[in-house]
Amino acid sequence: MRVLAITDLHGTTLDNAESIAEDYDLILIGGDITHFGRYDDAKEILSEFIRDKAVCAVYGNCDYADVDDYLREADISVHGRRMDVGPCTITGFSGAPKSPFNTPGEVDDEEIGAGIRDVTSECSIVLTHAPPFKTAVDRAPVGHVGSRSLHEYILRAQPAINICGHIHEARGTDSIGSTLIVNPGPYFKGYYAHIDIANDISCELRSF
Repeated sequence: MRVLAITDLHGTTLDNAESIAEDYDLILIGGDITHFGRYDDAKEILSEFIRDKAVCAVYGNCDYADVDDYLREADISVHGRRMDVGPCTITGFSGAPKSPFNTPGEVDDEEIGAGIRDVTSECSIVLTHAPPFKTAVDRAPVGHVGSRSLHEYILRAQPAINICGHIHEARGTDSIGSTLIVNPGPYFKGYYAHIDIANDISCELRSF
């Protein structure tokens, strides 16, 4: 199974992703779809792209909560939900921990870990906007700024993969136990992740 993971669009059109989408079985969108936008903005960005594709998405801290209204209407939201695509089960949670910036999609950190639905599939993917705390993918200039409750959830549940974003400068991969953690980097800068799921899981960070 081939997975395309993108995050942090910040209102960027999906033309680049469209050009390679047919090569993938599943597309994961990890939030900040808009740049402080709402339902109509998300619909404008996503509606054509998601047609006839297997897509799962969460919203980010720079999206207002009614972005999830569109994601649910389009049946691609995994915010506090589970979806099965091929051999994989995808679950997730939107937003990011509260910060001094007071962006619209911020939540109490505890809500993130508590809101993710448990999965038991061997091919389990957790899609979040926030990265887990104290990893290579949550490091900002001020230090580690990821979600502590997400880190705790991953330690306990050990999903196969966590796709996250939020921290633009922390593009990379890491692991928590047996879980592969992937921050594809911001899509608006041309970054994405290519993931192959077979007997093993491989990940390449790529750019358009």
